[in-house]
Amino acid sequence: MRGHRCFTALTAALLLTVAATACSAQREADLEEVLGIPPGVNYIVEPFRHTGDHTLSFTPPTEVFSVAFVCRGGGHYRIFPEGDERSRLYTCDGGQFSGAYPTDGGPQTLRIDVEPDATWQLAVVEDDPLVAKFH
Repeated sequence: MRGHRCFTALTAALLLTVAATACSAQREADLEEVLGIPPGVNYIVEPFRHTGDHTLSFTPPTEVFSVAFVCRGGGHYRIFPEGDERSRLYTCDGGQFSGAYPTDGGPQTLRIDVEPDATWQLAVVEDDPLVAKFH
């Protein structure tokens, strides 16, 4: 009987691992759909969720990077590369943002300012497959 319990526990653990992997892949696919990301893009920052303000640093391998962003929770948000004084406020109640930014090479820092209880999703991709460039 002891061997049967061990086999049952091992089988249950394996099934949970497979289910968790499948759920993770589904969550990533859901984020891509919510963000409106076309298939075949090269991610610099994989899609993720967050709540409140955030600063994100990355080094794009191309001269342009694009940001896809969706915000829920009311209030407003600003999303901008460090040092970009042209940022503006957007409504954070289902608000969606896509922007492409030219770079001069090297590390980039992206700032996301939102209401403390606002939840948002973001991804950063190479080049500009999401929108036209902002100048």
